[in-house]
Amino acid sequence: MKLRQICLPAEAFLKIPDAERALLVALGHALNEFNIFNRLLIASSHFDDEPVQVAYAQSIQMYSITRVLVGKILEAWNAIDVGFFRSKLSKKYVSRLNDDQAQSLDRLKKYFSKRNAIADIRNGLAFHFSIESAGTAPKEEMNEHDLSLYIGESRGNCLYPFSETIFNTELMRITNCATMREAFAKVIDEVNAVDKPLHEFAEGVMALILEDYIGGAVLKQFSTTVEIGISGSLGVKLQ
Repeated sequence: MKLRQICLPAEAFLKIPDAERALLVALGHALNEFNIFNRLLIASSHFDDEPVQVAYAQSIQMYSITRVLVGKILEAWNAIDVGFFRSKLSKKYVSRLNDDQAQSLDRLKKYFSKRNAIADIRNGLAFHFSIESAGTAPKEEMNEHDLSLYIGESRGNCLYPFSETIFNTELMRITNCATMREAFAKVIDEVNAVDKPLHEFAEGVMALILEDYIGGAVLKQFSTTVEIGISGSLGVKLQ
């Protein structure tokens, strides 16, 4: 796999104004985390149904990663609100976005301007251990594993499905779904609705900042092509 590596000159990087440099760093950090959690989610989405105890552990892992990804998306938007809009950098860069990037920003503003599942999940299930959510009554249709707990000799082999059953009940309420399968599918739809626009917009703004304060000629000068001996996307190789 061939990649273009651009080594930003430290002196030029530090000369980027504080507001622009902070936004550049925050956007790059957000995109890194989106990619990491998306890869973890893909990896955790493939598991066997038997034995049921392992299936429960793997499904809990998948749902946990999904909730964190949802939380990261809202945190990224909040950072954009502070670092792009409230800082007034939007007045400088919005008009210079290309059509796709501008449309992506419009989609994001429309999505986050009203109550949405991503915000509800982040606030109640992702980054906060809500006592209110923990007190949710479970659905009546329980099987023998839904309110189980497994105690192993090491803490890494302990599992508490009953807790996830309760929080998943709250997730079904937030998404207005009758089953966890439907709720998970709806959450993924919500993620997909904003993931691509976030990437499109962030990459556009980052490119403009680098062009303005480092310049295309310098970026080209410090650009090289590298070959990575792995298949798939950069990062952990998925099986």
